[in-house]
Amino acid sequence: MNKLLLIAAFFLGSQVFISCSKKEASKTKEELLTIGGWRLDSKQTRISSSATWTDITSTIPACKKDDITSYINPSGYTITEGASKCNAANPDLVATGSWALVNNKEDLKITIGASSITYNLFLVTENALTIDETDASGIVVTYNRYLYVH
Repeated sequence: MNKLLLIAAFFLGSQVFISCSKKEASKTKEELLTIGGWRLDSKQTRISSSATWTDITSTIPACKKDDITSYINPSGYTITEGASKCNAANPDLVATGSWALVNNKEDLKITIGASSITYNLFLVTENALTIDETDASGIVVTYNRYLYVH
């Protein structure tokens, strides 16, 4: 009887430990964004919301793709030059601003100076960040998707 109680207590105790570990392992979107610097891995575009995405990563100069975007708590934002610069005379710090999760944390709003842009936060994990942009500034509405990695 004592062995049965001991086994049951061990089993229940291990279940509590496992369930607590799972809760502690999940991170908020804010925590995932601020893990470290993000580097552009790919860019896709399309001209209608139902069209197929077209990869246009090859049109981005390597000196821009290796720039590092960092989201710093509580709301700081920096872009720094990566390993290569488009112009050697450029400073290492490209831009600073602020960021916020808006619309029930579904969107990422970036503000630099008096300008701001809001991206749909499509995916954020410990290793990947995908944001979508709708550009209605021209005659044709275009949709852009950016994938960042560490």
